[in-house]
Amino acid sequence: MSSDNVEAPVTGDLIVRIRVQPEPVVILTLDAPDEAGLQSWHSELVGVLLSGGETPDEFVPVLMSTGMAALHKLVPSLEVDQLQVRLDESTDPIEVVGFGGVHFLQSEWDAVKRSA
Repeated sequence: MSSDNVEAPVTGDLIVRIRVQPEPVVILTLDAPDEAGLQSWHSELVGVLLSGGETPDEFVPVLMSTGMAALHKLVPSLEVDQLQVRLDESTDPIEVVGFGGVHFLQSEWDAVKRSA
């Protein structure tokens, strides 16, 4: 196989929102907004049950780690440069929000979007 057939990673931005509720949901995109400001988003259950008694210091790292593991299953080539994470308590339910620069194979993200 020649190197001409190897897909090169693209550079982009990751936005992750994890809704904090008894069964957290991860919502994420690797798409830049199009001309109309729209992006394709993917969502799924994170698979972590919260009792409600955890502090943000306890549940934020767990939820973000679990959410990122779910994303890596969807987009195995994903490399995150640096992920900034914050708790957004202005939403209902509250959300853990992460964003940062990434490198990934566009074909993997396109496959996720087609499967939606």
